[in-house]
Amino acid sequence: MTKILLLLLPLLGFASAIKVEHSQIKPLGKIIQTNAQIIQLSDQQQTIVSRLSGHLEAYYVKPGQHVSKGDQVVLIESIELSKMTAEYLALIKQLEAANTQKETAMTLHKKGLSSQNDVSNAIIALENIRSQQNTLASQLSSLGLKPDQLTKATDQFILYAHADGNVGTILAPLHSNVDAQTALVTLVNQSGYYAIAYISVKHAMHVDKHTKGWIKLGDKSYAASFVQLLPNIDKETQRAKVLFSITNSPDNLLLGAFAEIDISLAPTRNVVMVKKSALTLFNGEWVV
Repeated sequence: MTKILLLLLPLLGFASAIKVEHSQIKPLGKIIQTNAQIIQLSDQQQTIVSRLSGHLEAYYVKPGQHVSKGDQVVLIESIELSKMTAEYLALIKQLEAANTQKETAMTLHKKGLSSQNDVSNAIIALENIRSQQNTLASQLSSLGLKPDQLTKATDQFILYAHADGNVGTILAPLHSNVDAQTALVTLVNQSGYYAIAYISVKHAMHVDKHTKGWIKLGDKSYAASFVQLLPNIDKETQRAKVLFSITNSPDNLLLGAFAEIDISLAPTRNVVMVKKSALTLFNGEWVV
């Protein structure tokens, strides 16, 4: 009896370590296997443009690098910015002088040594300079500069990330000349990835809101939810295109890459599903 118990103890310990998983009943239709391309929608990808003409001096980022809102992205040396900041500082001095002239004109007017017209002209001149300064300050602020902190003219224009995301593509070569609308860098919002699956027109006729997909990325599989059947046929392959949203996808997918996808088409029926690892080939048949 003692020997039997000793033999059973290791078996009991092994059995307690076995992970028990339950089968599940899920709807399943005809499964087709095809290719799908990883994409992001246009509103998930934003482009940083130069906004000023100048010389592209440095990139602070590389493709694939994660950036947070406010991180430095590009440095441009801009003569245009140098002129703007110099003009702003000059307007500050002009405003001080115009204010002094106004005060002098008002003092002389009180003493009867100047006319009301002289006072009015001094006030108008002061307000014109203030208006120019405010306009220029607004322009500098829109470029990310702080006019009230300027102490000297600068040609150093730094562009910052306007949102969290990953750097997509560097669009303009380093040390090139750019204008105010040159596209420099794309930023990809990591809120979600999509896949465009390519299927035959015959199968496309069975696609509906209940269509499910499972996309294979590396050694893992991710559920993909049907979004819509795209209206245009792919010209090269003459196949229909189906847009899927990838559920719980990793945040480092390569845009434009192709992957395998399994698609379940209607009509569906409820079937018992088990993990592949639970199946064993016995006498030529698969058993659980």
